[in-house]
Amino acid sequence: MSKSVTFTVDADVYEKFCIALNLTNETKDDAVESCMRWYIAKTFEKASQAYNPKTVAKQNEDTNKDFYGKANQRIPVWAIKPN
Repeated sequence: MSKSVTFTVDADVYEKFCIALNLTNETKDDAVESCMRWYIAKTFEKASQAYNPKTVAKQNEDTNKDFYGKANQRIPVWAIKPN
């Protein structure tokens, strides 16, 4: 199902938007729809972090430690490039 949407933007923003469309060969409809999807995803992500801020931060820290810790232990000394 498609909806028709009308909105007002700054002339400079619209001009740069048209230039970007020419570079990517996308249609206006496709570009605006992808921007809306991106905005929706980011908004829901922020809203979900408001409910679980400690859980998200802890997972990111654990992931970073595990990734680098495993890599440092598994790379043999002879494989490291000299600076």
